[in-house]
Amino acid sequence: MLLINSMRTFQAKTALMRFILCFTMLALLAGCAGTGGGFGAIEKTGQLRAGMKPDEVRAILGEPASTQLISEKLVWKYSLHQVWKGFVPYYLVFGRKSQALERWFADEQEYQAQQEYWLKTLGATQPVQSQQKKQGQSSDQTNCESKYKYYEDRLCYCHNQCNSLR
Repeated sequence: MLLINSMRTFQAKTALMRFILCFTMLALLAGCAGTGGGFGAIEKTGQLRAGMKPDEVRAILGEPASTQLISEKLVWKYSLHQVWKGFVPYYLVFGRKSQALERWFADEQEYQAQQEYWLKTLGATQPVQSQQKKQGQSSDQTNCESKYKYYEDRLCYCHNQCNSLR
């Protein structure tokens, strides 16, 4: 009987966790969709043409994430989704007086800076090889370490730090 009750409790907790996970994912997707056209939205920029009016651009990409007035130009910023890459900062420049689209571009440098920021924030580490080079480890040691599966073997055979049991 105790086993049955614990199984029901486990199933209830699992169902609750699934619900929370699904709700969170839907909330995130809804938030992302509001920043410019949803998934694969960067492909929609192919429909843009110089001289388009703001309403025409909104019909294609939706509302911009932000707008600024810079040197007599109205600049709209979007975060457009690119498949297998993620959300890329994208800028559209309108003439202030003409209210016509003049140019548009993705800001690759801003994208790279965002990626680096998130990697640092999430605590991601650098690849092992680059860490080894920073520590001054020779390529011979790196080659040696790649031959052995277990940490103790690498210490013993590559770094001459064998424990007394061997």
